[in-house]
Amino acid sequence: MINLLSRVFLLLALLSLLAGCGTTLESRLLHFQVDENANRNTPVAIDLVAVNEMALLQRLSRIAAWEWFGQRQQLQQDFPFHLQVWSWEVVPGDTLEPFEIPKAARQAEGLLLFARYTTPGLHRVRLGPFEELLLHLTEHELRVRVIRQEGP
Repeated sequence: MINLLSRVFLLLALLSLLAGCGTTLESRLLHFQVDENANRNTPVAIDLVAVNEMALLQRLSRIAAWEWFGQRQQLQQDFPFHLQVWSWEVVPGDTLEPFEIPKAARQAEGLLLFARYTTPGLHRVRLGPFEELLLHLTEHELRVRVIRQEGP
């Protein structure tokens, strides 16, 4: 009986360690650089989306930014427990404070970034693990650069 209890305890300990190694993201600081002529000198809507369900993440990873912005309200109504959204309206030449991603969002299956540009393109980025990231809004597109990578 003691041997069985020991095995159960060991199994539970291993499972809790594996659960702790899941998709938790330690990344969490976004910096913004907005060019004077960003989006052809037009404000840019930006959404950072934390997705808590894998099938939904896969679906959203295939759509363009214009589709996201057209469906955003309905998606938030349809999936209120699977989406967290932070939005900005950025004016060319703006200076924005760095944004720290809330700890609860770090448990998400993934993070997506959508930028509503007037130029053709997907204007969508799936963000991987990082500690600090630079979002650079240029005349025709959003560029993303890792400033500091997540440690091992």
